Amino acid sequence: MKKLLFILCVALTACDLVYINEAEPVEPEAVTLTPNTTIAGLKAMYVKEGNPVYISTDVIIGGQVISSDKSGNLYRSLYIQDETGGIEIKIGRGSLYDDYPPGQWVYVRCKGLTIGSYGGMVQVGYYCENGGYETSYIDVPYMIAAHIYRGEKGDPVAPAVLTGSQASNPANFGRLVRFENTSYSKKVFVILYDDAKPNSNSTYLSDTGNYGITTWAMSQNGFKAYMTPNGVAEPQSAFGGAITKDVWQGYYNAAAAYSVSQYFRAGGADIQVRTNGYADFADHQIDSRILNGANANLTGILTWYNGNIQLVLNDEEDVEVIETPVQQP
Repeated sequence: MKKLLFILCVALTACDLVYINEAEPVEPEAVTLTPNTTIAGLKAMYVKEGNPVYISTDVIIGGQVISSDKSGNLYRSLYIQDETGGIEIKIGRGSLYDDYPPGQWVYVRCKGLTIGSYGGMVQVGYYCENGGYETSYIDVPYMIAAHIYRGEKGDPVAPAVLTGSQASNPANFGRLVRFENTSYSKKVFVILYDDAKPNSNSTYLSDTGNYGITTWAMSQNGFKAYMTPNGVAEPQSAFGGAITKDVWQGYYNAAAAYSVSQYFRAGGADIQVRTNGYADFADHQIDSRILNGANANLTGILTWYNGNIQLVLNDEEDVEVIETPVQQP
């Protein structure tokens, strides 16, 4: 009898396993809402920086996804775009590209959300109660479901080709754009930290050069590699003398993943290509042809931070090297 019961249990378990393995994922049904406000109209509700706007009426916007966090350069945010502009939705979860790939139609029921800004960029999220930021993340699953609706899958949005003079137009912030025939300026902006100076622990590397930083950003290990260019963990001059031998250890101990803005020139404008230190291409060298003078076409999401034009790449492949520079008009 015991043997029979054992065989029966094994048989049932095997059947269950077959059933589970053969089950196919069910694609959620597309939901279509009717927008009653454009993205530009929603952004226009935010009148004054420092005064976030709580949305108490049934405002609905819709647009196609133009961002992807697959490479890790974007984190916990989604950008959507309609015919009037683009905006950041602070969803507050990772691996968004699985559910919201580029081209996916998304509708946002905005009642109960807040419009705010960060560094001059308008965004939508929840009201931030701690006062540190104007908006916070919509990171509770049932609240995401109450506000964010997936529609039909569409073709990826084509980037708008901009000139340098158009880069600072607020109407273009949050949109997928392309700058053609840009040149590398050999300048960076990055903030480094020193754990030996807890009250004043930052060093700004900016404007005067690239300090030997020729990667898109720096992971924690990448930063340590910069601090030990000869493979020896001992105090030495680093980053063109910006970090001297006497403070070397404090910066090395505070090693972290650092975001870096690499400067490119588009016409008469400086474009900061801002890369997250946690991106999977953070430690990748900028193409040697670009470092040696070749121009490049850059595609990404146009953002603005405290008076600086910033471009956020969805992926490293959004940088296209031009072997023969084109004459700027």
